[in-house]
Amino acid sequence: LLRPMWIGELLLQTDNEKSRAIRSASYVFDQMYSPNGFIRLIPSHHQTATMTIGYLLKALKRMDHPGLDRAICDLPKWADPSGTFGEYLDDRDGPAQCYEHLAHRNRIWESGINSQALMFAITGFEPSAASNKVTFAPYLPNHWPIITGFETTNLLVRDRRMSLSQSREPSS
Repeated sequence: LLRPMWIGELLLQTDNEKSRAIRSASYVFDQMYSPNGFIRLIPSHHQTATMTIGYLLKALKRMDHPGLDRAICDLPKWADPSGTFGEYLDDRDGPAQCYEHLAHRNRIWESGINSQALMFAITGFEPSAASNKVTFAPYLPNHWPIITGFETTNLLVRDRRMSLSQSREPSS
């Protein structure tokens, strides 16, 4: 339900394809995304793959969905104490690592998807080799009131490196 939004322009070329992908992602947000931040993909199953929050986060950013701030806030709940992401989460006590999977606790795939989704949500950085372009759509989450800006450096665009910064005026 979420992968088409992850792949983006390579898959979503017609209005019908985009509409279906938006409806699918909206369904996940509305029907499967629990208030505690857990996304239960099988109603009778208490576990989920940790990359699911990354897929949802990227979809919400692409859709300019009002739930984007919530997903940004929930993403850290899915990380283990070292800041990486394991393969499975258990929902019996809220999103928590399934400790029966300690042998493969840090999963590069899940960690990479979630890290890239967070970077995309905040910077909108999206290079496209196929169309020879790069786009940016910076965003500062509303639930970050004390953070008035951010800067990211070393974004690789073809053979050049770029920096991006975003700021917000502090409220008085």
